Amino acid sequence: MSASKFLMPLAFSSILSSSVTLISTSTNIIVSDLMTRSGMRPMGMFELAPVGIPITVLGLIYMTFIGKRLIPDRAKANRDDDNLAAQTYLTEVLILPGSMLAGKTLAESGLGRDLDLTVVRVVRDKIAISLPPLSSS
Repeated sequence: MSASKFLMPLAFSSILSSSVTLISTSTNIIVSDLMTRSGMRPMGMFELAPVGIPITVLGLIYMTFIGKRLIPDRAKANRDDDNLAAQTYLTEVLILPGSMLAGKTLAESGLGRDLDLTVVRVVRDKIAISLPPLSSS
């Protein structure tokens, strides 16, 4: 089965149950602290429960009977061999002046070799140098 079939209900359950006790989320603790700072009495541990428990029960009933049908089945997508292939990722690396790589050539730094990277361009002293593509043979 797809992981989303298990993890999505778990995530929604934790969100729904966060309105039951004071310590269930950091937001509740912060609101209680702000109430105290404003001269109001702080929230009790289960002060939210009269509202939170019905919301949680209704939400769980909804997820049990209706929500589970709305969760996408991603198991089919996970079976494709194409998803297992490494995807191309392009990023930029900045070598700071105090770095042990500063002033070295690509060969001396070993960035491409040691980290299995394909360097496509080097910018040194604001001059961009595009590197030729590696041959596939």
